[in-house]
Amino acid sequence: MKRQLIGLASTAIPQWIGRRIAGRFVPIFMLHRTVDEQGRPLGEHLRVIRKQLEYLRRHNYRPLRLIDLLQRIDKGEPLPRRSVVFTVDDGFFDQAELLGPLFAEFDIPFTCFVITDFLDRKLWSWDDQLLYALDRKST
Repeated sequence: MKRQLIGLASTAIPQWIGRRIAGRFVPIFMLHRTVDEQGRPLGEHLRVIRKQLEYLRRHNYRPLRLIDLLQRIDKGEPLPRRSVVFTVDDGFFDQAELLGPLFAEFDIPFTCFVITDFLDRKLWSWDDQLLYALDRKST
């Protein structure tokens, strides 16, 4: 049953159902931490992200910047068919160093949201706080 559900999810049926329920919509992929081939730091692995970007390119998806999507909606302009948007949260170094070149290779823009207090060294990200707490508890 699980295999059949996974097979069904990879068909056009979920998009068809989504359009019937919500009308036209644009998927917004929200990424967080990434890892390099050595496994640092935590999060989505570059190889998996690369395969996803290859899939989008092969199936003629049209990547948009988030601001372009919002402006088109605000002006009532039509959205290109098969549009997608990528955002990256938190503003960690690995996002610029690892995701930047990968997305540039596919000519896919992404919008990066940063934690300003993190950049100003006023707080840690919640996931780093959790890892620190778990590490301290085990010692």
